[in-house]
Amino acid sequence: RCRHDELVKSENNTLSVQGNDKTLDDISDPVYICARQSEYSFELSSTLDFSPKNEGQEAGLSMLSDNMHHFDLFKTVRDGNPLIVLRKRIDDICTEETFDVTSDTVHLKISGDETKYYFNFTDQEKTINAGWTFNKHLSSSCTSSANTGAMAGLFVVGDCQAAFINPLYHNE
Repeated sequence: RCRHDELVKSENNTLSVQGNDKTLDDISDPVYICARQSEYSFELSSTLDFSPKNEGQEAGLSMLSDNMHHFDLFKTVRDGNPLIVLRKRIDDICTEETFDVTSDTVHLKISGDETKYYFNFTDQEKTINAGWTFNKHLSSSCTSSANTGAMAGLFVVGDCQAAFINPLYHNE
């Protein structure tokens, strides 16, 4: 995968990120800024200012092992309606749960413990538990991948720009 520093600008605790035509399912060059998950207990969070105009435009957070093994919490638009989506991709199985949102700005959070990942978002000061999954699905023993571990990060898909305000990754 190639670096695309020209797609990211940092100013005043905000990362402005320009997407491209690659998704996290693609093998090459999605726009994904990440750090290796180094401990079971962690938090990945950011306030997201994003107003998708077209279907296929996405911005959010992801736990990723490779292009066939990732869990994504993101904002998008479908049928003209803004949504938060929790996508779980494991090999050829992909599930999605959708949640209506009313604000351009939402707060996204993924946290973990010894066995699970938890996905939450806040819209209009209301926190929603979007779901959870077992973290073992991203382990190298389950993915049969050359990758050596899960990455925690943010991503943007499509010809659009998103602002990640006060992005945070820390071990607890």
